[in-house]
Amino acid sequence: MAVAVFGGTFDPFHKAHKNIVKTLVNQNLFSEIYVIPTGLVAHKVSDKISFSTYRLEMTRLALAKYPQVKILDWEMQQDCISYTVDTLAYLREQILDDRTPIYLVMGSDSLLQIESWHKPQVLMNEATLYVAKRPGQGPELSLDKHKTHLEERYGARVEFFDLKPMPISSTMIREQIKAGMTDEIAVPGKVKDFIVRNHLYRDTPLEDFSHEQIQTLRSYERQLMRLMGTMRLIHSLNVMYEAVRLAKRFGVDPWKAALAGLLHDVAKEQDYHEYPEVLERLDKDTLANISIIHGPVGASFIQTMFGIKDPAIRDAIYYHSTLSPVPTQLEKVIYLADKIEPARDYQDLGPIREAALYDLDKAVLLTIEGTSRSLRSNRKNIHPDTLKARDYILKNKDRQAMPSDS
Repeated sequence: MAVAVFGGTFDPFHKAHKNIVKTLVNQNLFSEIYVIPTGLVAHKVSDKISFSTYRLEMTRLALAKYPQVKILDWEMQQDCISYTVDTLAYLREQILDDRTPIYLVMGSDSLLQIESWHKPQVLMNEATLYVAKRPGQGPELSLDKHKTHLEERYGARVEFFDLKPMPISSTMIREQIKAGMTDEIAVPGKVKDFIVRNHLYRDTPLEDFSHEQIQTLRSYERQLMRLMGTMRLIHSLNVMYEAVRLAKRFGVDPWKAALAGLLHDVAKEQDYHEYPEVLERLDKDTLANISIIHGPVGASFIQTMFGIKDPAIRDAIYYHSTLSPVPTQLEKVIYLADKIEPARDYQDLGPIREAALYDLDKAVLLTIEGTSRSLRSNRKNIHPDTLKARDYILKNKDRQAMPSDS
């Protein structure tokens, strides 16, 4: 039985995308339907595309109820530009046998542009072009004429299927969200909940970063996809965005905040015992709390795996769970971003998030107070470094509040 392949940016995955998949399912022509979010693309507009993990999770949420749908993150895992012909080759070599027919699902606009795609002859040798025709959209004569042209020149196999038109675009949805019109967006319910929970598309805190910086962050994200689960990586991306917002607000280097935010949990799902040289340097209070050891291990990890040697970034990751006794502004930003990123739903976060809009130290102190209260309720002690950091911040706030002698 044949398989269908449906690729796209899916930023976000909306109801028109789901309509295509539902139509394919109802046709009962395919044993499996492979939905493949794009990875790197060959133009700078890729800087504006959401990070892969967000797009992958939205796609999964939208299609969870269809057992014959397989969502592949293969393109997202690649360190090079994604070409459809390479994806088909991967499917053929790693998943499918040589006899399984592949139907490449596309819109009529893609059919008209197929000759500009990478290695079009190889692509058309490998797959049947399965083209959605929307009644009333565009002259059918030009499609039929182009179909004949492709068949004669490339030996292509082109088939059409009817698809109910839905005037929806991802661009329109992103603009609606940015304008505060989230209630009106045409996305599946679980996708909408995900967008709202993680504050996607509301603002663009990374817009001042260069193309090279954005690509560096995407490269690190691909490496993190191999080191941690999806929910942990979504949290890390949220912390990155929140850290950049805070950094811009309080005069901290946004690039350092982005790196430390994205990588702060890099060692969270690693086996700490593989890093004895780090463990042997830790004090007894840190060793006694398994939930914070990933900070020191991660600070070492980013140097060996990512080549990051900046001590300010390493310290921000090292102390992101506790703060250092004399915390820097960057350390405060990462500590706070980890606690207040949008998906967090701890009790009493409202006052902390409000304070974070105008007073970094006040927000940090409120966070320490809440953490201490929570630990006491569970009969645990707060880390001594956190208490020293609290006292240091309070001392400096008192000093700033004192009237001058002049």
